[in-house]
Amino acid sequence: MRVALLFDREAQFPPTFDNVKGYYVSREIMRRGIGVSWIQLGRQDAVSRGDGILFVTLGVPTVRVATTLLSAARILAYCLRSGVRLVYVDEWLFFRHAPFRRLATELVLRAAGISVVIDQRDPYTDFEVAEGRMREGSAEQRITALEEKAMVSLSSLLILPSQAYARRLIEEGFPAKKIAGYFRGVDTKLFRLDVDGGATRKRLGLEGKFVVGWFGIMQPHRLIREVLVPLAKEMGSLVPMGYLVIGGKGPLKSEFARLHKEAPESAFGYVGLVPYDELPRYLAACDVLLCPSSTKSRFSRHSAWLKITEALAVGRPVIATRTATADLDFKNLRGVVWTGSSLEDFENSIRLAFETWDVLRADAREQALHMYEFAVESTIPRIVDRVLETLS
Repeated sequence: MRVALLFDREAQFPPTFDNVKGYYVSREIMRRGIGVSWIQLGRQDAVSRGDGILFVTLGVPTVRVATTLLSAARILAYCLRSGVRLVYVDEWLFFRHAPFRRLATELVLRAAGISVVIDQRDPYTDFEVAEGRMREGSAEQRITALEEKAMVSLSSLLILPSQAYARRLIEEGFPAKKIAGYFRGVDTKLFRLDVDGGATRKRLGLEGKFVVGWFGIMQPHRLIREVLVPLAKEMGSLVPMGYLVIGGKGPLKSEFARLHKEAPESAFGYVGLVPYDELPRYLAACDVLLCPSSTKSRFSRHSAWLKITEALAVGRPVIATRTATADLDFKNLRGVVWTGSSLEDFENSIRLAFETWDVLRADAREQALHMYEFAVESTIPRIVDRVLETLS
C-alpha cells in the first residue's frame, strides 16, 4: 500500500516552510512502514527518489478544459497501478486558485474507491475574504463556498488548522466525522531554548534596547497598517529604549519602506525576509514578540498562529490578539499576554510587558521546557493517526 501527496507543479525539495508540513506527514507515514509518493504535474514523465520519498512527475499537456480531465486521469492511473489507497491534498499546493480542478480530481479518485484527505492549512474562501480579495456575500464567494461544501462531501477527511476552526464548521452543519482540527506544531529541534540570539542582536545594533519583534507574511488580517506601522512610528517613545524589528514579506511590505523614507528617525528596522532556519536566532534576539490579528473574519478568529509557539519555544514571551484559538488550542500556553486587536491594546500590552518583563520572560522560559503538546513530535503522529483511520 502507498500514500500519495499531490502537487500541481514540481514540489520544492528539500522542503521549505511552504511544504514542510507535507514532509513531516510523509516522514511519519513512512516510519509506519507505508510507502509515500509525491505526485507532481509537469511537462514530461519523470521518477526520482529522495529521503525515502518517490517523486513522480506526470506529464500533462496544456489543452484548455481537457487538461483538467487529463491530469485527473493520469493521477488516477498512477494510483491504481502503484497501489495508492489514500491521497493527501494540501490545499495550498494543489490548484489553490483553481478549486474546480481540485474538485474534479477528488471526484475521480473517490469514484475509484481511493480515500482523499484535504488539508486546509488556510481555508481558501475564508482566507481570500480575510485578505480582501473576495467580498463576503458576493457571487464569487458563494460559488467557492459551494465548491468547498462539495469538496467536504466527497472527501474522506477535512483537516483544519485548529480545534476552534473544526468546532466552528461542525456548528455550521458540516459532518463531524469528516472534520478534524489540529495545530500543525512547532519544530522544537529548530526552535529551542538554547538558541543564542546574541550575535544577531549585536549585528543589528540592538544591544541595550528593549526589542519588540514581528516576523511573518505582511497580510491585511495581520493588522499591518492598523497596528504595526503606528507602533513602528512611536516605539522609541512608548517604552524606554524601545525598538521594533520587522521581518517578512507580503503585499504590505512597501508600508515599511515608505515609513523609513518618511520617518527615518523612527526606532524600527526592517530586516527583510528571514530564512526559516535563521528565524530562531532572530526571535531570540528580541525581548518580546508581537502577534496582532484582526477579529473581523472567520479565518483570523480561528487560525492558529505558529509564530506564537515558535517564540515561546526559544523562551521569548508573546503579545497576541485573543481569538477562539487562544481560548481552545492555546489555552495551556504560558508566557503569552493575550490582548485585543486595536493599537491601544498593543500599546498598553507592550508597556505591561516592559514593566513585568522578568516575570513574563520566566513564564516563557518555563513554557519552552514544556512544549511537547505543541511540538511536531506530538502533533504530526496525531494527524497521521486520523489520516490513516480513513482507510478502515
